[in-house]
Parts: sequence; C-alpha cells; structure tokens
Amino acid sequence: LQYSKWSNSNLPDTAHLPDSHRYQLRIGGVGIPGMGVTLMMPNLATKRLTLSFKGLDAANQAALQHWINNPGQQAAPCSIKVLSSIKVDGVEVQAGTSYRNLCVVNDNLGLELKLPEINLVRGKEFRGNISAANLHALFAYAHQASDTLLERRTAQLLKRIATTADPNSAPEEIEGEFLHLTGLRYMRYITDAGKLIGQLAGESGESGNHIGLTATQMRVSYLFDVPYAVYRVGFLTDVPGGESRSVNIDTGRPDRNVFLLFGYSASHYESYIWQEMARLDAISTISGIQRHVEQGGQLVQINESNLATYYNPSATPPVNQLGDCGPGIASYFKDARYKAATIRVRAPLGVLQVGDWRGCVSQAEGDYSQSPNYFASYAINRLAGGVTLGSLASLNSAANNGLTGFLNYTGQASSPKDPSPRIANWLSVTGAVPGQVTA
Repeated sequence: LQYSKWSNSNLPDTAHLPDSHRYQLRIGGVGIPGMGVTLMMPNLATKRLTLSFKGLDAANQAALQHWINNPGQQAAPCSIKVLSSIKVDGVEVQAGTSYRNLCVVNDNLGLELKLPEINLVRGKEFRGNISAANLHALFAYAHQASDTLLERRTAQLLKRIATTADPNSAPEEIEGEFLHLTGLRYMRYITDAGKLIGQLAGESGESGNHIGLTATQMRVSYLFDVPYAVYRVGFLTDVPGGESRSVNIDTGRPDRNVFLLFGYSASHYESYIWQEMARLDAISTISGIQRHVEQGGQLVQINESNLATYYNPSATPPVNQLGDCGPGIASYFKDARYKAATIRVRAPLGVLQVGDWRGCVSQAEGDYSQSPNYFASYAINRLAGGVTLGSLASLNSAANNGLTGFLNYTGQASSPKDPSPRIANWLSVTGAVPGQVTA
C-alpha cells in the first residue's frame, strides 16, 4: 500500500486534514465581493449561521434601528441604505461592499457546498427571494441536529428570552436563534422521515446535506402563549436543496415512488414546522394542494400532450385556465434540461387562495434530457418551501414566472471519485430525495 504526500505537510502523514479534504460552504451574492466567502463546514456544524443587513453608515444604522424598534411603522423605508452581514454565532465573518435599499425584496443569494478533494460541488441559488429587511438563518445540514444539540440550543434561547425585555435588542441571540432552531428541527424531521420511509420500502433512507434557509423580518415581539415566545407574522422556510441518498438495500438503486413520497413529506413539514414552533398556520406546496382539494377545488395533472388544453397563450382566443400560474407551469416543458415528454405537473386550476395568502403551488416531476437523473419540484411561488399565513405572509406571493425553486444548478452533484458513486446517477437537480427533492 502506497501513501501519497499530503498537500499541507509534503509527507505521508499530517497533523490535521488540509482544507481541500474538508467540506466547505461558499456564500455569494447579496453584495458580497468577489467569489464570496468560504467557511469550513466542521466549524459551522454546531454554530448558528445567519444573513442579516446593517446600516451603510452610522446614520443609516440609526434609521434602521429606529424602524426595527417601532413595529407600527410597517413598510421598510427605501431611504435606508444597508449592507449584508454574514455572522457565525453572532460574530460577523463577512460584510457586503455594495449597498441596497432596505425595501429591496428580490435580492439573490448563493449557497455552494463543495469538497475540493473530489471536485464535488452542490450549489443552490435563492434568486429574487432575499429581502433586505429580513433576518435569515442559513443551512447546509451536517446531520448535527441530535437530541442533545436541540435541547442545548433550546435552553440557550429560553434563557436569553427570560433575561431580555426587548427581543429586538438582541436580534442574533433571540430571533436568529429561533430561526436557527426552527431550521435544525425541520432538517431533523425530514431526515427522520426519509429513514422511516426507507425502512418501509426496503431502502436505506439516507439523506444528504440539505441546503436551505428560514427567515422573517428583522423585528419581532414576545407572545408568551407560543412555545418560544418569539412572534410575528411572515415566517418563511425555503429549502430548494434537500437531498436524499436513499437506495434499495438489495439492488443499490432508488425507487422513484419512494423518492416522491420523501418529497411529499419534506414539503408537508415546511408548513408543519411553523405550526409547532410559532403556533401559526402555514402553507407549503403539499399542504396547499391538500387544502385546495379539501375545499372542493379541482387538481389537474398536466403533461406535454394536454398542456395546450390548460395554457396556450398563442391560441386564438388565448387559452389560460391556470391564471397567473400558467407561465411558471409551462416553463417546465420549455426547459432544454428536461425531457418534455416525461414531465408531469400537478397543480390547482388557477391561483390558490388560502386566507389572506394568494399564490401558485405546483408539484412536478420528470427526467433530465442529458443524464439518467430525474427531478421532483415542490414550488410555491418563487420558493421551494412554506410560509406562515397572516397579513405579511404573502411577501413572496408574486406570480411564479417560471421560478420553481431549483435554479442555477451547476452540474453533477457528485464526481466519479465520490465515496458514494451510486449517487451520481440518481441525483435530481431540484432538492431533497434521491435524486434529490425540492420541498
């Protein structure tokens, strides 16, 4: 057996692994300069990673704090100029260098998980989903959400709440920690669900490194009737990069129906998690479709051959039974990455209305045109997640416009040298489950 020389020691042995052998998370967009900031995953696993925005200078910071401290002032003022701020457990590790106005609601964020040793790269872009007035907890799940860690961070949050009269005076330790804890619980739930579904179906049920975020506006209040006292309307879960590595324990191949069931579960939990953590009703793709059917609404399955029956703007007269959701659903069949003949989209007829939330939900699946991979998408407007219902919960309820939550995929999610090469032929681009499923 011959050992190569380590890159950091030039010897066959080394005191610590070089960075190229460690999982890394690169964060880009939101005004972060250059290629973004790269953080080592082992250093993040037990810590809180957040994206927030701070004033461009002292005057803008004072104006921002005044807005945060006065909840009656509802709209985020466009006059306040802010810079992005990436923090690890409340300590800034990178700031943006180009400002945006506080009222911006369509900024872009990129999260890229990589392992340079084997050229493994998984990237997810939150395109047009980032609001400068929000605080975001970011996740590249490292399977760290053990009972012990969840209990410790819960106790840490409750202790801080008990000693802090105004939650907005300690946004990272209270609001940020609440969002972090919510995201960890969600990742744990879908990972456990994958295991259970896998056991029932004779599969391994293994999950990969889920990529996503939780967010809400940068000002909250206390409501001691809810479990963690942290309250406001407008909480968001967006996980376009969930991943399953489940395969049949006999054949080593994944089953498509198991893959889809995992995705249904992950989408359901994106609304359930806010019911548990904040006692707020919420909606995700699957829960939205369920509500629509329970209310007597019609659910249709659209494929290449019947698309024109529901949406054909070129016809005379134009055909559109899908309303504002039509362009987004039709975009699946126009995308060269997919085999149009294999695509199936399940969606309500027209725009979905649930309480004061109005928007588009759809569940899609199909094959890729240039690989044996297949995908599943669980889209809710421009998100791959769930939002709470309430007066501010529809911040992202614009028309879909073709954005389905699996944007800017950068290629194979694993290389031929991947220690688990079986994944390479089955990863879908969209997000959790083998392939991957987008919840």
